[in-house]
Amino acid sequence: MSRFRYRDLSIQSKLALLVFLSTLSTLVIAATTMVTYDAYALRRSLENEMTTTVDMVARSTKAALSFQDSKAAEEALQTLRAKPSISMAYVMDASGQIVATYQSDPEQAFVAAPGKAETGKRYDKGYLVSWQSISDSSGKLGTIVIQSSLGELRSHTSAFVRLAALVTALSCLAAVLISSRLQRQVSRHIHSLAELASTFQQGGDRAQHAVKEANDETGALVDAFNGMLDRIQERDLSLARYHDELEDLVKERTDQLERSQEDLRRSERLATVGTLAAGVAHQINNPVGAILNSAQFALLCEGDSDEHETWREALVINIEQARRCGKIVRGILQFSRADQLEKSRGILEAVVVRSVRLCEDYAREKEVSLNCSADGVSQVLMSSIDIEQVVVNLVRNAIEASTQGLGSVHVEVAQQQDTVYIDIRDNGSGITEKDRGRVFDPFFTTRLHENGTGLGLSLSHTIVLNHQGVIRLESEVGVGSMFTVCLPLFESDREAPTPGPFELGIS
Repeated sequence: MSRFRYRDLSIQSKLALLVFLSTLSTLVIAATTMVTYDAYALRRSLENEMTTTVDMVARSTKAALSFQDSKAAEEALQTLRAKPSISMAYVMDASGQIVATYQSDPEQAFVAAPGKAETGKRYDKGYLVSWQSISDSSGKLGTIVIQSSLGELRSHTSAFVRLAALVTALSCLAAVLISSRLQRQVSRHIHSLAELASTFQQGGDRAQHAVKEANDETGALVDAFNGMLDRIQERDLSLARYHDELEDLVKERTDQLERSQEDLRRSERLATVGTLAAGVAHQINNPVGAILNSAQFALLCEGDSDEHETWREALVINIEQARRCGKIVRGILQFSRADQLEKSRGILEAVVVRSVRLCEDYAREKEVSLNCSADGVSQVLMSSIDIEQVVVNLVRNAIEASTQGLGSVHVEVAQQQDTVYIDIRDNGSGITEKDRGRVFDPFFTTRLHENGTGLGLSLSHTIVLNHQGVIRLESEVGVGSMFTVCLPLFESDREAPTPGPFELGIS
């Protein structure tokens, strides 16, 4: 059951309740005052009447007490029959003996004798008891006591209360009926404003205004509401104008940004082409120069006694350098087609373990400890050949960066939420801060003297990007480096991958 709240009532109900409570409280106060005053006045009238009656009877019984005539006193008291409210009376002589009595109800007991006061009155159990001493020149002759019932007073007061309650109820009803017709004139304006505000809020006609019907507070409210609507319409027009201007400005800036991005892409393509051209020229120049020198030297040795050995040695050198050129060209071709292999769902840990095993012999040759930890079965949408190439490149680089005889490389696969991480960590010399931003550039290498082409990390970076992943690098000079490959899980297996061991340890 909902709790009654005055503040939640409608304005019409509040006005009706306000008029009803105001009228009721006013009439209750007025009726209470009138009933109280009427009861007080009746009591005063009854007391005055009793005083007069007691005095009159005391005069009529004075002679009877003087002559000790109880019969005359009885006759004097019988005159009280004319007053129905008097229920009992008696006369006492000076010694306190009852001389004469009167009772409208014979079964009613006599009231207690008055005190020492000569004259007085008191209210006792629904009766008004009055007494007065009777005296002459010789002294006190006796006392008369009269008891009057308050029933008539109570009946009058009860009738007056009922009449006041009826008048109060009829007055409240009339006030509510009259106010209900009058307050509609007030609530009607407010209801019309509320309906207009609701229509306005729901996207209705915003040009519609409230109609002013009076110059009172509701009229002032209508004026303020219409003024607010005018300001809102002006604001809407300004917003629409600003919106159009902003759209034009955004379109213009978007066009400029697209042109700038196209210029940037063109510049990047030119820079890439320049870098590739410079790298190809640099990498191909040495083997081509070696081929040219060995061929020229073989021609110069024509006719010598060791001519055949010189030519054979030149051919061997040319074959080695030609193979080196082929290796460089294959790396460039792989770099350019890294997103062309078909991808399928596969277990990443199995690919990582297989890749690490391919590097076992190389690690033994370099006397570097190689360990792999791949717990779990993480399914990834991938080209297993490309991912294998990435892991092999990173592991071989880590082996080459490690100190021979003291180095160690650790490969670990871990899954967190929707991503699988491949960490390749070594304890080698580390990478300087200047070179960290260039390690993924094509043809950048710090091991040129070891026949490094500078395409391994660049190719690996491109392959990982084509798998919607990233490669992160953490390195500290003198401590070591860690490459982290982050790949997304296959969507259907993101919630509950099945664990399974893939362990490999090579020392």
